[in-house]
Amino acid sequence: MPIEYTSISAHYSGDEKPYTFLCPIEVAQILTKHDIVAVKAGNGLGVVRVLEVHEQSQATGPYAYKWAFQKINTTYLGELEEAQDAKKIEPYISDADDIPFDVDDKPTSSEAEKIKAAMAARKAEEPEKKEEAKAPENPIPAKPRMKAPPKISIPHVPKL
Repeated sequence: MPIEYTSISAHYSGDEKPYTFLCPIEVAQILTKHDIVAVKAGNGLGVVRVLEVHEQSQATGPYAYKWAFQKINTTYLGELEEAQDAKKIEPYISDADDIPFDVDDKPTSSEAEKIKAAMAARKAEEPEKKEEAKAPENPIPAKPRMKAPPKISIPHVPKL
């Protein structure tokens, strides 16, 4: 069964020139003006802001049109940043049984035992109960500040 598509008009941040992208119909149906969309660009992947979703494809020229293929959920990004600001985030720590291995990369039993022992040791270093650490007579010790990874943000795109 062929993939049905339409097109969208969108522009890159800092560039007012509109570009036309092919867009699968199921993605186009959820897009509105000003949405941010992932696209396949000439030099890799990119993001654009939607100017218009075409009812019928406007990709009629002799160009090598690229695809707009996924709406970016910026609402979820806002939720993540709010949780981070409220310090309601914590790193995921897996158990040794949670470690996924491909069949070809499966460690020998001695390697697996070493990994399990290291994971158990790391788990043993954590406080036994978080409630005890929060008790007034036992304040939470200050954690050393870790260098955060660089923040990735979508540049501001002026509203039209």
